[in-house]
Amino acid sequence: MSVSKALFLRCSRLGWIVLALVFSAQIHASDYSGYVGLSLGSTEVNFKNVQTAAGATLDGEDSAFKIFGGVNLHENFALEGSYIDFGEAVLTMPFGSVLTVNGVSVVSIGATGVAKSTADALALAGVVKGDVGIAEFFFKGGMHRWESEFTSNFSNVANSSTDGFDLFFGLGANIEVNDAFAIRLEFENYTLENDDIDVMTLGGIYRF
Repeated sequence: MSVSKALFLRCSRLGWIVLALVFSAQIHASDYSGYVGLSLGSTEVNFKNVQTAAGATLDGEDSAFKIFGGVNLHENFALEGSYIDFGEAVLTMPFGSVLTVNGVSVVSIGATGVAKSTADALALAGVVKGDVGIAEFFFKGGMHRWESEFTSNFSNVANSSTDGFDLFFGLGANIEVNDAFAIRLEFENYTLENDDIDVMTLGGIYRF
């Protein structure tokens, strides 16, 4: 393991420990309030160095699922942790189609090949927020630990998995229903090595 990855791992673990301790503290102290939520939506992968031609297709759009929770450390700042499932991206290559990655092209000479990549992540972020009427607008940024699984029916390509640590940001609004419930509309962008994923979700929040 590289020094940088080891440092990221320690920072991530420390962040989750801090989040757990703060959640524990808010149970015993009235100074803090917390929230949990569930969101559903869509994802789109922005492939930076991949091109398809001659019939090859790369579908980077799928559904998203996210659960999250946070603690309000101040009326304008919160610490939030989440788990998100990005869905899957699908590459289809019929006979004669072309895939180019980082300037290197590959031509399919066999039966139609299909490759799939799925990804999910654990994230920790600081959230800056403010109220305007019944809406609470927010911006957040932080770090996420992601994991990706690759499978295919290509005879000369092995299935594999990769993981890493990267940055992400998001913005959105919580629309108040009552003192306990709110509706959240949110956009997020997650970096995964050379690519990034846009995520749009709609969900609900329970405050306690």
